[in-house]
Amino acid sequence: MRPLFRCTSGHKSPYIQRFGGRYSRLLEKRPARAVALGDIRLDRQEKQIAQKTAKIMARRSRNQCARHGLKLWLSKELKLEVNRAKSGAGPTEQSGLLGFRIDQEGTIAVGNKAIQRLRELWNALQGKTSEELRQQWQQHISGWWNYFQLAEDRREIERLSGWIRRHMRKCFWQRWHGSQGRQKALRRLGISGPTLALAKCTRGAWRMAAHYVMQKALSNRTLQRYGFIIPWQDATAN
Repeated sequence: MRPLFRCTSGHKSPYIQRFGGRYSRLLEKRPARAVALGDIRLDRQEKQIAQKTAKIMARRSRNQCARHGLKLWLSKELKLEVNRAKSGAGPTEQSGLLGFRIDQEGTIAVGNKAIQRLRELWNALQGKTSEELRQQWQQHISGWWNYFQLAEDRREIERLSGWIRRHMRKCFWQRWHGSQGRQKALRRLGISGPTLALAKCTRGAWRMAAHYVMQKALSNRTLQRYGFIIPWQDATAN
């Protein structure tokens, strides 16, 4: 069969021939040396993967054995009941201990679950009256900080402060009810002049809580005076 096209490169090239209206390329076989080198490379990669897998499995097995032995010792020697649902093994920075976590450098920080529970608490208090909201917040946040003030790394707590204050301003904005109520509240908080037109803004409460007028009206000191305290403000400032 006569070829229809042939490459003009310097090395051997396959022909393209026509079979029943379709084109098919007759590829040359790979040289035996290239095939052997490829097999050696794949064989090395498979051995490396197998070695890494064996190390991971051995480490997991040792961790499981150590955890099982510790549970037996606690239950047999100290007569303590181990809560298997709350027990586990893993890297220190990903593990929690009584609400705290310890990073690789040995620094104590607040655990992620404790931060999340504090966020959930604020959301759960939104159905309360203003007086109930203030009282329950003061009680809970004071006890929370008395417990977690042992934390040495307070970066997560500082980031949480901004989130809490913004939600407090959002709560005030929502409870002022309408443009007239918001205008009276802003004037009572010392806002005057053209900035009072903010009371007629139709943006969402979360966006309005970040507005500079709301931050001026409900400054950190003003929120604290109303009883919406954040106890670690003074601690982080020192």
